[in-house]
Amino acid sequence: MRLTFRYRTRVDFDSPVTEHHLLLSCLPRNFDNQRVETVDLILAPNAQWVENEDWCGNRSVYAYLAEEHAYLEALVTGSCETGLAPQTQWEEAPSAVWRVATERTTAGPCIRALHQKLAQSAPETVYERVLHFSQGVHEAMRYEPGTTSIHTTGEEALTSGRGVCQDYAHILLALLRRDGIPARYVVGLMQGEGSSHAWVEANCKGWWYGFDPTNCLLADESYIKISHGRDYGDCVVSRGVFRGKANQTQCIEVSVQPVPEAQ
Repeated sequence: MRLTFRYRTRVDFDSPVTEHHLLLSCLPRNFDNQRVETVDLILAPNAQWVENEDWCGNRSVYAYLAEEHAYLEALVTGSCETGLAPQTQWEEAPSAVWRVATERTTAGPCIRALHQKLAQSAPETVYERVLHFSQGVHEAMRYEPGTTSIHTTGEEALTSGRGVCQDYAHILLALLRRDGIPARYVVGLMQGEGSSHAWVEANCKGWWYGFDPTNCLLADESYIKISHGRDYGDCVVSRGVFRGKANQTQCIEVSVQPVPEAQ
């Protein structure tokens, strides 16, 4: 499937700021299951920027705007061919990295109890086992924006029973890592979402498969992957610092559309 995407983030300040440093990680890259055809980045006001890769190979852009300004906007557009394979090959970091719990994915009493409950009826094959745990997270949680923050751990979210895609992913990661299954946090775009989305990739016999516990779906050709890491902290889409005492408000808009097939 060919998809076009548009990611726009804008930060407005209530008084001018200077020396604005911005790190953006919103550029998709090639994997076995997707191929980036085009990608363009426009920054306004015009700022100097360079592209780099992090330790996972994720693409990132560092931008700097020294002059006084009251807003900063980044617009990323492009197209991808998706659904090229149902999985991606094992690569990059040693397997131990994806088995170790992080601060956001450490199992507390609630996650340990859920793991014990789900493990009793979980299939033996890794792929079916991950599906089982993903469905269990979906059923244990209620999607409710505004009830958690970027600092909320999976244990905290499960305790409240409410959260967003980030929280669902952290809970599933905690369950899989507790079960000895290598798993990583993924950020990307999908059809039907108005912002970036998070899901999980689990390693099943040497191949990474995508599981979306928020929607109880597999990450198929309607998903565009941007980055992966140990948890949210490795995959922050945008972050910045600036000089000034201004308050800021941020707006994010995402659009993913299929390209109609030629008649």
